[in-house]
Amino acid sequence: MLKIENVNYKYNKNFEANNISNINITVKKRECVLLCGRSGSGKTTITKLMNSLIPNYYEEGCLEGRVLLNKTDTQKSEIYEVSKIVSSVFQNPKTQFFNVNTTSEILFYLENRGFDRDYMQKQLDETAKLLDIKYLLDRDIFQLSGGEKQIIAIAAACASGAEIILLDEPSSNLDEAKTKAIGEILKKLKNIGKTIIISEHRFYYIKDIIDKVYFIESGKIKNSFTKDEFFNIDNETRKQLGLRSILFENLKYKTSNNNKNKQLVIENINHKFNNQNRALKINNKGFEFGSIVGIYGKNGIGKSTLVKIIMGLQKSKKVKISIDGKTLSKRKRLKNSYLVMQDVNHQLFTESVKTEAGLGMAKKYTEENLNNVLKKLNIYDLKENHPMSLSGGQKQRVAIASAILSGANLIFFDEPTSGMDYDNMMKISGLIKETINDNIIIFIISHDHEFLNNTVDEIFPIENFSI
Repeated sequence: MLKIENVNYKYNKNFEANNISNINITVKKRECVLLCGRSGSGKTTITKLMNSLIPNYYEEGCLEGRVLLNKTDTQKSEIYEVSKIVSSVFQNPKTQFFNVNTTSEILFYLENRGFDRDYMQKQLDETAKLLDIKYLLDRDIFQLSGGEKQIIAIAAACASGAEIILLDEPSSNLDEAKTKAIGEILKKLKNIGKTIIISEHRFYYIKDIIDKVYFIESGKIKNSFTKDEFFNIDNETRKQLGLRSILFENLKYKTSNNNKNKQLVIENINHKFNNQNRALKINNKGFEFGSIVGIYGKNGIGKSTLVKIIMGLQKSKKVKISIDGKTLSKRKRLKNSYLVMQDVNHQLFTESVKTEAGLGMAKKYTEENLNNVLKKLNIYDLKENHPMSLSGGQKQRVAIASAILSGANLIFFDEPTSGMDYDNMMKISGLIKETINDNIIIFIISHDHEFLNNTVDEIFPIENFSI
C-alpha cells in the first residue's frame, strides 16, 4: 500500500550530509507499523515523506528515491491527492486546528473537498459512534484538555475517509487514562480496516495492534522487528537502543518526611475554575527547599493552574504562600520563578540555541557553565542552529537549559520529557538532580511514570479537583 524505496533526503541541498539515508519501508494494507528511535533520529522526517509534506513544503531540500502510494509515485502527485489516502495527526494537535468548534473541525476536510451536507452528517455520526465521542461534539476546542484535543484530531482523520492514518507521537502529553483511550480508539480504527503508522516513544498502549516495528538511528533503519520480537526485548538492550519502557510502568508514590530545611508553604489556595462547578483547594502543604516535587494528576484537573498560582501568574483571590513564615507577594513569587512550558515554541525567541539558552542566564554562571549544560543535554553540536529548526525533543532541551541557567529559586517544568527518548529523559533527570540545592525547589508536572520514578523526591497528587 505504501512503499519507500531507497530514499535519501536532506533539508538543504547545499548540505553534504543527508538527514535520512537508504530508507526502505513497506506498509501493507490494514497493518499497524511503529517507527521508533531516539529524538532527532529521523522519524518525523520519514512521516513527512509518507504524507508528502516532503518535498511539497520543503523546496530547499533534495530527495532521492521514491515514495509509492498504491503504486503511484507521490512526487508525481499533487498533495491533495495524497491527502485523500493519508491523513495526519501531529504531536501537537493545536497546530492543525482551523476551527473553534469541535464538530466543524472534524468535518473541515470534508467541507473543503466539497462533499454535500448529508454525506458529512453520515461521516460525523459514524465517527462519533465508532469512537464514542458524542460528548465531544459541538464543544469549544479551547476548553478541551490535551487528550480531548488529540481525540478530535484523530476523529477528523477518521471522518476524512483516508485509508492510512499517520500519527506523530500522539501520547506525548497525555495522562495514563487518555493514553489508554487513544489506544482503544486506534484499535477500533484498525478493526474497521484502517492502516495505521505511528512514530512514538511510548509503546504499552499500542501493544495489541502493532504488526511491525522499524528502529531508526542517525537517519537510517538499523533494525526491524515483529511484534513479538519487539515486546520481548530485554531491559538492558532496550536502554542501549535509547528506547523508553516497552511495557507499562507503575508510578511509585513518594512522600517527604524531612522537615529540616526551610519550606515553601501553601497556607491557602481556594481557586474557583471559571464556568465550572469545581475548585482547587490546598491548605497547609509544605515543600522543602532542596527537593524535587512531581505534580501528578489527570489531564485538565488543574496541575498547570496550580503552578501558575504558585508562580504568581494566575489571578486568584484566596491565596497565601509563605517561606519560613514570611508571606510572599505575587510579584516576589514571580521574580523568583522560572517556567519551562509544555509548548516550548511559545518561549523560544532568539536565532541560535546558544543565545537562547544564555538569554536570561544568572550572573553567577559563565560561558563554560553554559557550554557544559548544552553538552549534558546533547545539544552543544546544535548551538548555532535556529531553535525553531529543531525537533520537538531538542527544543524542549533548549528551554530546560535556559531554566537551569536562570538562577531562579522556584523552577517549574510542564511535561519536560514529552517527545523524548530514554537517553535524553535520563539526561534531563540527571541534570535536574544535579541542579537541585538547598536554595531551590523544582516542581515537575508530568504524566511520565518512568521519568518521575527516576527523578522526584515526592509525588504531589491532585485528585478530585482538591487536596
